[in-house]
Amino acid sequence: MDNEGQLLEKGKRPSADNLDDFVAALYEIGDQYKGKFTGIAVYAPGKIFRQYCLDVAVMILNLQTVINGEKVVIGGGISAQEILIEEIRRQFGEILQDNPILGQQVIPPEIVAAKFRNDTNLYGALFALLQGMQK
Repeated sequence: MDNEGQLLEKGKRPSADNLDDFVAALYEIGDQYKGKFTGIAVYAPGKIFRQYCLDVAVMILNLQTVINGEKVVIGGGISAQEILIEEIRRQFGEILQDNPILGQQVIPPEIVAAKFRNDTNLYGALFALLQGMQK
């Protein structure tokens, strides 16, 4: 079993906060990528990355079965990597394809990166501040 498989076997799962650190450590690419989420585009095709995207796709599916939204917007620094958005879309499609009943019942939402990417949270905080000042 390779290093990625061993990490996943142990139940270790990367999160949006540490996926870049997982990849940097796994491929021994050094600290220049740690905390920056830029190494993913080069080293992403691994099992850990695919598992992470599958986990996100399952979360989107869970939400979609309840709220039936038209669009899912992924924000933050993680959304800057187009490969991530593409893989989440692919994984979501595979879930529906592999489960015919789900495929017939669930309308896939459009999965996109937030317009303001990593600054999305800042705009949200500013909006909340401005709303609070109006009261």
